[in-house]
Amino acid sequence: MKKSLLLKSLLLLCALVVGSMNGWADNASVSISTYASANSWVNETAYSSVTIDSHVTASSVTGGNNGKYYTSDNSWRHYEGDNGAITIAIASGTLNSVTFTYGAGNSGVLKYSGSNVASGTECTAVDGETSATFSVAHSSGTKNGNVRITAITVTYTPAGSSPLDHITLSGTYPTEFHVGDAFSHTGMTVTAHFEDTSTSDVTGSATFTGYNMSTTGNQTVTVSYTKGAVTKTTTYNITVLPALTAAVTLDFSSNTNWSFPTSKTVDSGTYTNSGYSITLEGSAGNGYYFDTTNNNLLLGKSGASLTLPAFGFNVSKIKVYGATGASTNVKFNVFVGSDDVSTEVTSSVDDHEFVIAAEKRAVGTIYIIKVNNAYNMRISKIEVFGNGCEAGVVSNAGWATYVTTSDVEYPANTAYVVTTASGSGLTLAEVTEVPAETPLLLKGEGAKTAIALDAAPAAPAPNKLKKGTGATINAADKYVMVKRGGKAVFAPTNTNPATVAVGKAYLDLEGVSLANGFVLDDSETTGINNVNCNTITNNRIFDMQGREVVRPTKGLYIVNGKKVVIK
Repeated sequence: MKKSLLLKSLLLLCALVVGSMNGWADNASVSISTYASANSWVNETAYSSVTIDSHVTASSVTGGNNGKYYTSDNSWRHYEGDNGAITIAIASGTLNSVTFTYGAGNSGVLKYSGSNVASGTECTAVDGETSATFSVAHSSGTKNGNVRITAITVTYTPAGSSPLDHITLSGTYPTEFHVGDAFSHTGMTVTAHFEDTSTSDVTGSATFTGYNMSTTGNQTVTVSYTKGAVTKTTTYNITVLPALTAAVTLDFSSNTNWSFPTSKTVDSGTYTNSGYSITLEGSAGNGYYFDTTNNNLLLGKSGASLTLPAFGFNVSKIKVYGATGASTNVKFNVFVGSDDVSTEVTSSVDDHEFVIAAEKRAVGTIYIIKVNNAYNMRISKIEVFGNGCEAGVVSNAGWATYVTTSDVEYPANTAYVVTTASGSGLTLAEVTEVPAETPLLLKGEGAKTAIALDAAPAAPAPNKLKKGTGATINAADKYVMVKRGGKAVFAPTNTNPATVAVGKAYLDLEGVSLANGFVLDDSETTGINNVNCNTITNNRIFDMQGREVVRPTKGLYIVNGKKVVIK
């Protein structure tokens, strides 16, 4: 028995030592006389709160004579007649016990849950609580009991001091990235759970591994947290998509094509450039205009807005470029109707990226950039990013020229090259998979989207369309697209010299001259206009209405831009 008792005592001693080393238990004490000197407390001045250490705070009821420090006997006094009470609160963790030491002349007693707390005796009834309030009573039960406290000792268990059991993840955090993005877990909270059921936010101490932002695909991120010799992990999934390029760029550094007013305008107005129409609206007493000195668009102030057009792809991010000399105090955000769909930012000197909430990315959604306070916003450029690749805009004439910026696949009945030309007309060939820098004809009114390819296809040949360089063309056998009588026409440039912008195309027929040009009178709008921009493989099958077919039966289909009959 003696050996057993000795062994138990040694084990208990070891447990206490180990527990102390690992922070399983802790205690704090405060001497009222010490705090009097340290904080220069003044005789009979009320103090409502004393910080015992970084974990524990003692707060007393103020008013009357409560919470007053007396230098005559170095005590903190509380009176029942003034509803005296003192609260001990633990900032992080749980209480184990509270001990009060009463001074000379004490004539009262503190009570917890109706039970007296004697001087120098631990009150363990508070075990497991985060705070405990002790009321004042006279020792004989009458009012005006005077409790004089000279010392307080608190024992407690700080959060996270027992062995680590597991970790959990919570919050709203990004799970979709693009190649080249910086990995982020913003919005995530990592919570450590301990064996004593306490918890602690350990987000800042957790590690994240397993992701590769240079590789596309689904990936598993491992989150780890270590406490002492124990490490716990959990996982979550992310998706890394192909790198984003701006699908649409709206440049406000020049007013040549936009024709914005150059003096303050309050009334709303719609302005169009390269097939994109935006609506501007100034707030009451403050307007919008193009600043010809600084070459940027100014919106002012709270309530002023810029409404973007509907896009034929899922918008995932909008980047707004600021301007030198703009306000550093202006606040603005992106809205759908009255709902903000991203995070508000400050300053229009800097460039800001607005990541659109997942539920607000649908094709055709109208986004509004709106000023939220009494400052002006300046914009030099806007880039719109999406899960689709915008691949040209066709006006209501039904046709447009376009030069691809990346390797893409168009839906059926959308993209064409010009193979031959004669006095009787043009011969068009439909193309679907098209390499970057290919001049095209696009058919069907509205914004066009294409699917990004993971490998460059062969260039269509022959092709009489040439890329614009920004130079002016003046020749009888060179034609540019214009709109006449509501129809798209390739007109000869010798009678209508034209500057062909980069991104647009012209027709070079090398000796074939036709005074009236060529009319494209088939403006029927068909095809697939809303296609996500994901990596795809070849040999996808479409029916003659442009709809993808997974299990074709007998009939006529389009495969890789060619008509195929399945018998």
